Amino acid sequence: SIFGTGNPKVDSGKQYGLGICTHNDELHVAWSESDLFDRVQKLADEFISDNVILDTLPVKESPYWNTARERAKIRKSKWQEKILTVYYRPFDWRKIYYEPDLMEIGRGGASRQVMNHAKHCTRNLMVAKGYEIESFEHVLVSDTLAVHHAATRKEGNYLFPLYRYPDPNKQNALFDAHEPSAAPGGRRPNLSAAFIADITGKLAMRFVEDGHGDLHATLGPEDIFAYMYAVFHSPLYRTRYAEFLKIDFPRLPLTTNVDLFRALCALGERLVKLHLLEQFGTLLPLYPAEGNNMVEKIEYR
Repeated sequence: SIFGTGNPKVDSGKQYGLGICTHNDELHVAWSESDLFDRVQKLADEFISDNVILDTLPVKESPYWNTARERAKIRKSKWQEKILTVYYRPFDWRKIYYEPDLMEIGRGGASRQVMNHAKHCTRNLMVAKGYEIESFEHVLVSDTLAVHHAATRKEGNYLFPLYRYPDPNKQNALFDAHEPSAAPGGRRPNLSAAFIADITGKLAMRFVEDGHGDLHATLGPEDIFAYMYAVFHSPLYRTRYAEFLKIDFPRLPLTTNVDLFRALCALGERLVKLHLLEQFGTLLPLYPAEGNNMVEKIEYR
């Protein structure tokens, strides 16, 4: 109930989606843009036979992949524009050839819309719906697209973009009754009207539709994201609601204590920036042995 258009006349459908499942990471994901460009260029090259592709690239015929059919799709597309940064594993950004028509999960219109938001959005919440391992540890933040195991070891993670961006190919299809936004990229907060009314009522603050508020008279989407991120990483929250977290998405408790809200916003903002490597801590790791802590040799045993 947190995420939505913010407009009750427009709110419909999910505003989140499961992370990307390529069905073939060896083909779609690479460490460098040049490696990925080379792979896709070969797929698009009409002078390279299908047999050579099957022998030299990590593809095989399957219900999801017909070589001749998929190569025809690639040739008709602007594939050079679809090589993007992806959040692949915790603190691990790579390159992806993001073409939903070639993937197992990502073909649907709703998933494409969510990823269109996520690739522009610098604050995407990644979280699992329930968990089966020993404890809840399934919350991270991405500043771009993310795959379905970017934040989880076993369960698939969902992406909740903080902002929604207009699709240039579908003018007025996204926001309908909304006027165009003056915010970066024409974005609007992906927060439901009911949730905004609830939190602003409890804190007696006015909601601003982009960025941060002053946390005295106003609050913004990024303040809410920081507060949420702090709460979801609280050991007490994870212990108290452990049984609920096993079966559903985490729920966000709201406070009427403005000082507590400000403190959690500050902690959450710092944690978001640390997790996105936008800032770094001051403490350095030390080794419990004599010496200068310099790693001079690595041995594999």
